[in-house]
Amino acid sequence: MTWNHRIVAEEVDGETTFRIHEVFYDGDQPTLWTEDAVIPCGDSLQAIRHEYEMMRLAFFRPALHVHAENGKSVLKSDDSDDGKLDDYHRHEALDRAAIFAEQFESHIASHPQIELDPRLRSKAEEIADRLAALYQAIGNLDENGS
Repeated sequence: MTWNHRIVAEEVDGETTFRIHEVFYDGDQPTLWTEDAVIPCGDSLQAIRHEYEMMRLAFFRPALHVHAENGKSVLKSDDSDDGKLDDYHRHEALDRAAIFAEQFESHIASHPQIELDPRLRSKAEEIADRLAALYQAIGNLDENGS
């Protein structure tokens, strides 16, 4: 059985609440999830950073919604995204590109092994330039994505 962190939406008293849960799968179907939302925790700073990074990945997956089916609660993928782009999508893509570029610079390009090897440094600079170009291209889109 595999698992990951997912955003789970549940309606209670007419209000929808989104929380991060650990979700367990049978194949690619979500079958179980933690009763309570999870928080990042660990026995060291490194462990809590790792847990946070794993939880952060939930934002790159579709939300799952709790539905009643044959008297049981089941999770189903969020089908509310109709494929139409709005300005939020552009802003979100900009934010993700900026985060990825910052993470690349902080954790890979600035690593001593990369910085001290001219061949690796050159490749890292090329990747950083391409990430910057992607960010600029996203920023130049209008609210319709064109």
